[in-house]
Amino acid sequence: MWQGRVGVLALVVVAVLAGIPMCAAGGGGGGNQLEVYSWWTGPGEEEGLAAMAQEFESKNAGITFVNAAVSGGAGSNAKAILASRLLANDPPDSYQRHAGLELEDDVRSGKVQDLSALYDREGWRDVLPKGLLDNLTIDGRIYAVPVNIHRANLLWYRPAALDELGLAGPPKTWAEFLDQAERIKQAGRTPLAIGPQWTQKHLFETVLLGELGPDRYERLFAGALGWTAPEVTAALATYQRVLSHSDLRSASGDWQPQLDRVMQGTAVYAVMGDWVSGYLEGAKKQRWQQGYAAVASPGSDGVYSFLSDAFTLPTGARNPELALKWLVECGSTEGQNLFNPGRARSPPGSTWTPGSTPGTSGGRWRSGATRAPGSPARSPTASWPTTRTTPRSTRPSASSTRTATWATWPPRSTEPTRRPDERPAPAARPEHRPAGHRRPARPRSHRDDAGAPAPARASRRGGRLAAPAAGAGAPCPRMRRVPGWLAGLGLMSPSLILVGVFVYGFIGWNVRVSFTSWQGLTPVYDFVGLDNYTALWNDARWRTDARNVLVFTAVFVAGALALGFVMALLLEKGARGEAFYRGVFLFPMAISFIATAIVWRWLLDNGTGGDTAGLNQLFSDLGLGFLRSDWHKSDSSWAIAAVALPAGWALSGYVMALFLAGMRAIPGTFRESARIDGASEWQVLWYVMRPALRPVTFSAVLILIHISLKTFDLIYALDQGNLKIDTPSLYMWFTTFDGGFYDRGATIATVLLVGVALIIGPYIRHWLRTERR
Repeated sequence: MWQGRVGVLALVVVAVLAGIPMCAAGGGGGGNQLEVYSWWTGPGEEEGLAAMAQEFESKNAGITFVNAAVSGGAGSNAKAILASRLLANDPPDSYQRHAGLELEDDVRSGKVQDLSALYDREGWRDVLPKGLLDNLTIDGRIYAVPVNIHRANLLWYRPAALDELGLAGPPKTWAEFLDQAERIKQAGRTPLAIGPQWTQKHLFETVLLGELGPDRYERLFAGALGWTAPEVTAALATYQRVLSHSDLRSASGDWQPQLDRVMQGTAVYAVMGDWVSGYLEGAKKQRWQQGYAAVASPGSDGVYSFLSDAFTLPTGARNPELALKWLVECGSTEGQNLFNPGRARSPPGSTWTPGSTPGTSGGRWRSGATRAPGSPARSPTASWPTTRTTPRSTRPSASSTRTATWATWPPRSTEPTRRPDERPAPAARPEHRPAGHRRPARPRSHRDDAGAPAPARASRRGGRLAAPAAGAGAPCPRMRRVPGWLAGLGLMSPSLILVGVFVYGFIGWNVRVSFTSWQGLTPVYDFVGLDNYTALWNDARWRTDARNVLVFTAVFVAGALALGFVMALLLEKGARGEAFYRGVFLFPMAISFIATAIVWRWLLDNGTGGDTAGLNQLFSDLGLGFLRSDWHKSDSSWAIAAVALPAGWALSGYVMALFLAGMRAIPGTFRESARIDGASEWQVLWYVMRPALRPVTFSAVLILIHISLKTFDLIYALDQGNLKIDTPSLYMWFTTFDGGFYDRGATIATVLLVGVALIIGPYIRHWLRTERR
């Protein structure tokens, strides 16, 4: 009796522990919480948002501001996670967007609500620049409230570095930059620091603006100037030359490491927006014109290429009334002054006019600017503060990245390969014949030994003999039956062709690229032998990543097996409410790794004091403060082990299902016989169930190892900028899509493929041997 009660109690405890992350998974809060979603996690912007949140809470007593910010990729990570929430009809109370085409996508899909009445009530139409209002207005309605205006076309440098190199000043044109680049290279430094892929697109826009000028730049993205025009092709060639003078091989992380290299002196210049100032002055403690300086990017003097961050009211928000109050805070003078002063960006309602002198509220970035085209990716081009804007009908196609879609690129066909419309009609089934009936021979032309036709055979019909019908003796063609394997091959051929081309064909192409020196957007199909593999194994980051994935695999597999086995053992006893507990245990398996990472990022928070949250807060409340940890943010080389906690939690339900099926396949007579012979429950478990579960355990281990080698989205969403938890899959992603080193990325992918094959191979061999038995 006591064993049954202990089992039920253990089952409840495990279910509660398994459900803790589910309780934290609900987006948003109750009626007294406001969830605001953004990508402001960097120095300067994070403090500005915190100041606005504090001001909001002071004006709205009893309301808690929930900062749901997601870091990385200049908003690309946050946008990916936000897209999944919007598709699931689980929006935050308000979320950040760039004014322009990015906002227009949400409006067309019905994801945001009209704020025109709010603008009329607060009188914002009279204070915001018309060019900015045009980018917030779609079909005569306004859908977002801006909190800042950024200047994107700036060239950052360290004055001391120019003095050391004997350079009179930063370049005013890209041709002058290319001349300086040769001198900088001779001094052993990198002319231009570059970051991940979005920063390369940012540089692309800036070079086009400098080479084409604002008029042709606007015409290009409005479709009035073709990409094959001579001046455009010349600008593209300049961009390739500029990119060749960058440290493209170091293009990982985000824009902060890009600027770090400039501050450290290994690189001289960097192209980035005015948000850099908050980072350099806040995190790096640098001072303007002493530790750092910035001028308009080459060729864009007097041009202010702007973009604006704004907040929306999502359709289906849990607390729309609180969201409207937050938008009022965003548009108020107090809120914008809290976020913007001293942080380089400008309040949208500032009274600056072109040509004004530097001053507060980001005036240093606006000095001398007379034209203000918007970034084509984040807002359609527009002059400012005059009323000239690009007509909406000529705006480029929707894009939510940091560069416009190239109209000359041919779109990929999305039409699936069609199978034949008709299948051959099945052969006619033979007529039913009574048992024992002998099938008559096929009609033939019979002749006797002398060559004369033989007498026709009679057939019995209705009890009487009847002569065969006329022509019965004519030859009949023989029906040839289609072999079964050929029919099956015809049925499977469409799938075999698709798999052969889009799976094994691409695998072969990837292996081919791993033996080339392909870097950048232009494919290179030369042959360099094993140089890429040799360089990979000599790469310190790769060796660290390989060690990390081994530690992650060991902890992940052991944890998932242990938790899954315990849950299966508890359910196997047949406790009351088994269906409920089984659903709780299986639920983590139904959650994507992205959602799992978001929940566990809060559970593994390493904040202290008033910022304590998640498991650390739980340990403190239970008097178990000695269990507090920095988890994956630890400086320890074992930080990757903490990432195995959410991975093991997510897959434990799958392992439980495997073990539960295996346990219930063991005949009950085996265990009853052991108990009759005096075996305890532990002995039954060890000597009876354990050997019988060996095949299930073997399969589970192989599957989990396979999953661990490919794990990407969980780590990426949890803390993708932390090299302490970097893995080969993350390294492959960054070096390929952020750095443009397709040869290195293909090499990593090939090594991972071989690793997976070594794991799957024994499993297939074991399965084939089992089938033969």
